[in-house]
Amino acid sequence: MAVIAAGNSTFGWNILIDPSNPNAKYLGVLNQTVGIIGVFSSIAIGLYQIRLSKRAGGSAPASEGQPRQDGSGETALPSAPVPRRKPGIIDHGEDLADLRQRLTGSRSGIVIVTGPPGIGKAELVEEVLWELEHTPPGPSGQPGVRVLRCEAGPDMAPGAGLDVGMLAAAVGNLSDDDVALQEAISSDSPPLDELRAALEKSAGDTRVIIAVRHAEHLLDPVTRQLRDPELDEAFEVLTRNDQVTVIVILMTRHSPEPLGRSTWSKLQEPISVKGLDRRDFIEYLHRLPADDTEVFKAVAKLHSQLRGNPRLAQLAYAAFQSARQESNELLAELKDSKSGDRVLGTLMQHVIGGLKHLQHQVLEALDAYDTAVRVDAVCALVVEEHHDPYPAAPVRNALEKLVKMHLVVKTAHDEYRLGLSQTERKWAGLPDKNKPVNDKWHNLLRRAAYELHDRRVTPPRTLADLRLHLAELRALLWAGDLWDRAYNRIHDDLDPELRTRNHTSLLLEAREKLRGKLGNEMREMANHNALGELYASKSDFPKAHQEFSKALEYANDLRNLPLRTVIRANWAMVYWRNFEVETAYGYYELARDDHDELSQSNPEVYRDLLPLRMNILEGLADCHRHWGEYSDALQFAEKARALPESTEYPHTPETQGLTVHRRASIGMKLASWHAELGEDRITEQMDETVRAEVNGLGHDWLRSGYLSGHAYLLAGRNAKEAIEAAGQAVELASKFADPVILLQARTTLCLAYLREHDLDRAARQVEAAMQYHRSGDSLLPLALQGLVAAAAPSSDTGGPRAGELFQRLQTQAEERLDQDSHDVAAWDFKGFAGCGLFLDGQGVLKDAIAAFHTARHTTRDAARVREPTPGLVEQWLFLLERLNACGPRPGLLQPVIDVLEATQLHTSGS
Repeated sequence: MAVIAAGNSTFGWNILIDPSNPNAKYLGVLNQTVGIIGVFSSIAIGLYQIRLSKRAGGSAPASEGQPRQDGSGETALPSAPVPRRKPGIIDHGEDLADLRQRLTGSRSGIVIVTGPPGIGKAELVEEVLWELEHTPPGPSGQPGVRVLRCEAGPDMAPGAGLDVGMLAAAVGNLSDDDVALQEAISSDSPPLDELRAALEKSAGDTRVIIAVRHAEHLLDPVTRQLRDPELDEAFEVLTRNDQVTVIVILMTRHSPEPLGRSTWSKLQEPISVKGLDRRDFIEYLHRLPADDTEVFKAVAKLHSQLRGNPRLAQLAYAAFQSARQESNELLAELKDSKSGDRVLGTLMQHVIGGLKHLQHQVLEALDAYDTAVRVDAVCALVVEEHHDPYPAAPVRNALEKLVKMHLVVKTAHDEYRLGLSQTERKWAGLPDKNKPVNDKWHNLLRRAAYELHDRRVTPPRTLADLRLHLAELRALLWAGDLWDRAYNRIHDDLDPELRTRNHTSLLLEAREKLRGKLGNEMREMANHNALGELYASKSDFPKAHQEFSKALEYANDLRNLPLRTVIRANWAMVYWRNFEVETAYGYYELARDDHDELSQSNPEVYRDLLPLRMNILEGLADCHRHWGEYSDALQFAEKARALPESTEYPHTPETQGLTVHRRASIGMKLASWHAELGEDRITEQMDETVRAEVNGLGHDWLRSGYLSGHAYLLAGRNAKEAIEAAGQAVELASKFADPVILLQARTTLCLAYLREHDLDRAARQVEAAMQYHRSGDSLLPLALQGLVAAAAPSSDTGGPRAGELFQRLQTQAEERLDQDSHDVAAWDFKGFAGCGLFLDGQGVLKDAIAAFHTARHTTRDAARVREPTPGLVEQWLFLLERLNACGPRPGLLQPVIDVLEATQLHTSGS
């Protein structure tokens, strides 16, 4: 338009006007003037049109019928017309387009939306979510969307609000059945394994989006890393899955930092939400309810000081309405404020200073509850001068007034909670939750705890039902001297409920606060033991050792033999998981000796702890097998398996399920060890015995464990039957989300497919297995991953990647050998890694030969005779032959194969 107008004004009049006309000169000037005006008008109209297009959705739409590209570079289907939410978000057109593109692509992952408090992160996300929820499926099958909204804090302990169980439930229940969702969240299975299993069995086109407000509560305030390592691992699982699209939106003030080697937080740049420009800021102010134009004018002058922040604009409205007589002074004070924190402080001081006495009380009551409550709960804490509770009507009016002032949030369930950030709480004069409180607040918190106790859901059906339980615990801990009551709540109510849901990590901070404050040695000992279990479950072994050590000190001082037995057994398990096997063995022996002593001093407790003795004997068997000492390993395992047949064994409802599971597991372990020794007849007998026991009980979760072990026994003899059995095990284990079975069955499937020369399926199975692989697990999945990568025909997936995997395998094997030089399995895996690195052009073959030789001959006792393990050697020969075929030329690994074949008749276990 501008070019046409300019051209017309310059040349057009010469064509249309007769030069001989005496008025031609004036007509030409007039034409040029109009043309110049047209130039600037067309530019202004064009810029305005661009601005409108940004608000309407940012980037230009693709041509009709043409696919568009999502953020991953993959093709996404054309979308249906996008509806608009009323009144809709102001500006942020580019951010809207970016977020919409990420949420409609085909890639799962974590979307991070950052910005200061109140800047509009939640509004931005809600705008796009509303569009997705109200967009009908397209003619070409555009996928449906399930949106879940949650908030991290203040209703849960810091770090909670989003957990792995919720992610698993969201993936496993792709419908609008919220009852089913809550039941899934309350499942008894480990949450991370629920998630993996849910991803495996979920299919279809439904997209899951989980939007998390205030995600900064999930982060450590210093490191800005996720406080829950399990949630960090779950985010990694989501970014790697390709079964169903699951997207988590984290709305947070700060970008999360990676925890360990995690990559999810760095795969995409965060969407950083900035403040509104002046024009949009004014438009936002028009939306705020205002009955005073002077207030509007005053706030409108503060765009620069408020940095275009909608939250600060809300507080500014409330502040000017509270300071009507001193509005000029307030305006001058704000204009003189240089820092954003000072602006917030000035606003909060004026807002709080303008509250009435009842409104102050209501605000403090909600802060004491630290969770959403109904009006009657607020009335119980708000009292008149004569200590009588306020009637509901004035309290509700005060609450509604505070909602309009944006100090309180009203939920969809007609409940109210404090709507202030931690910084706003500080400026509002509310007490620091990490410091002692005065008598007034102590009394308020004590009464809040009592009220929350009476309003709890008992028994809790879901994790959400525990909200008031946890709020009560926080109030007791904040009060400062109600430690015994807080401990009782943990011991009697919360720990049993959270333990069944695998959410005891929610109690970590509370148990830390209780350390040294219980005034009772028995309770201190139990608290330290529980902390040791919590840190061990997080693989924080140094802290676990510290807690178990302290617990054991108390047990020794109290001469409490039963608890000392339990603590030593728990501690042995921690050492075993950290590959400190000699120390683990010592603690297992001490625990066994303590239990033997109980048979004389306290026979009743001795009988009660027989299930623990079963675990102790199994632990001793595992240690001997770890050293290749099969005779001792078999002896301890057989004793453990026979223990439930004793007349003294307590066959109670509490122990029955665990006992049956452990007995079947030990049976399959015995069958596997006999197979490694080449004792096929005994292996088949034990396999058949366990099968009959499991089938007689009719429990699918027991059958899945048996089928997984049975498939492993078949893998070397009948690959097709092994594939069928392992496939059934995976199907059943996915229902119960058992990580051990899923890891073992997927690994067996990889082995069986390799024997069938089906490389593609072998690769898929080992990748699936690695999702369940944790520190302390067998190195076989990693070895298979390296083998499959080396055998891959494509240079993109073989070669260098195989070298990296073999290097990782060698590193982990050497780390285990640093802990225990008699770890015969680690020597074998080091040898296999050396073979892979040799084919990749790294290292020398003699080191691999030496490692395999050491695995056949190393012993803790020079005079000990080692049993040959032809069954195990046969498996290593098969893997080496497959790897040998992957080299630059065939036969490079033949020297290693020759050494193993020569020692097959007199080999040691590994």
